[in-house]
Amino acid sequence: MGVSLSLSPSRLAAWWAWRQVERAAPRAEDRRALGLVLLLAFGLLIWGLDWGLIDHSWAAGVAAVLASVVFHNLAFNFGGFVSHITLLSTMDDLAAVPRTAAGYAQLTGTSVALFRWSLGWPLFVMAVVGVASGVARRDRRWWLWLLLPPLSFHLAFTWVTLYIFDRFLLGGIFVFALFGGAVCADLLEAGRWRRVRRFAVAGSFLYAPLYASSINVMMNLDARKAARSWVYAHASEDTTVAVIGRSYMPYLGQPPKVVIVDAAPEDIRRAAPDLVVLNARFAQRYRLGSSSAERALLGTG
Repeated sequence: MGVSLSLSPSRLAAWWAWRQVERAAPRAEDRRALGLVLLLAFGLLIWGLDWGLIDHSWAAGVAAVLASVVFHNLAFNFGGFVSHITLLSTMDDLAAVPRTAAGYAQLTGTSVALFRWSLGWPLFVMAVVGVASGVARRDRRWWLWLLLPPLSFHLAFTWVTLYIFDRFLLGGIFVFALFGGAVCADLLEAGRWRRVRRFAVAGSFLYAPLYASSINVMMNLDARKAARSWVYAHASEDTTVAVIGRSYMPYLGQPPKVVIVDAAPEDIRRAAPDLVVLNARFAQRYRLGSSSAERALLGTG
């Protein structure tokens, strides 16, 4: 079953322009969304040239620029926008790799590994085959334009901030799922070994929900539960427990006295805790800290 959508050139231009305005609003709220679509303007322009739709591409591009200027408040706070971008590129405590060619290559490898981890091996292999099919077959070459959002995100956000998490890749996972779906459709077409190919597709889709359910298993084995149990086993009513940060930390109630402190060493010492609960990132910060006060918190000074 196919769906055909026919638009006049003027309506097509208006539709593209409105879509760019819609995309500009969330970009102003979420810095990751800006990286996801930054290269799309160039892609639209090149695609418009190739398909003779340059007027429509310009309409979409102008709408995107004007909407971004308004939503990012560039006219009245351009310095704040620049400062925000600068901050993203200087958050060294979050950087997973050094800002070198080897660091960029390592971060790219990590991103690919996270895509594989998120999709699971069967669907990841199908997605890779789908991309290869787009490269090899001329009639599918236009599919490669779909890779612009994940490529844009990688260049404009991941390589700028030097850190990446699997949840950041959801937009790219959707794109790669399209390539994987195309390969599934190819495998289900008539031809030799049809039964084997159908079995491979069915096996992949049966494996996918089982693989996804492993998240629930891992959540039940969350380290925060072990940390909470350890604190309760070693703390009394007179024990002061300092918790560094609010996000992703275990919930601790009575009997110990719990205080939430900032990450600065002087704030921790001011609380005079008997126990300190912190995550691996803060522990790494103190372990590699430039000051003896930071290293002393973990007994490494």
